Amino acid sequence: MKNANTLSQSGKTLRRGWAIDAYDSNQHLLFTLKPSYSWVMLASAIVGLAMAVLGFTLVSSYSAAPPTGETATITAPLQVD
Repeated sequence: MKNANTLSQSGKTLRRGWAIDAYDSNQHLLFTLKPSYSWVMLASAIVGLAMAVLGFTLVSSYSAAPPTGETATITAPLQVD
C-alpha cells in the first residue's frame, strides 16, 4: 500500500505535502489551508502580538508619569501705567 503523501511518476517519488480543504453543505470550496499559509499566519500573529505588547508598554509608560505640580508664572517685564 502506498503512502497517501507520495506520488510515483516514472520511477521518481514526489511528495505532495498536506492541505486542508473546507467545503460548505453544497460541496463548494470555502477555503484551503496549506503549510505555507500556516507559516504566514504564525508569523503575522507573532508580529501582531509584538506590536500590541510594544504599544501597551509605550502607552502605559507615558500615562504612569504623574503630572508636575509646578506651573510657570509669566510676568510682563515692562508694566505700563
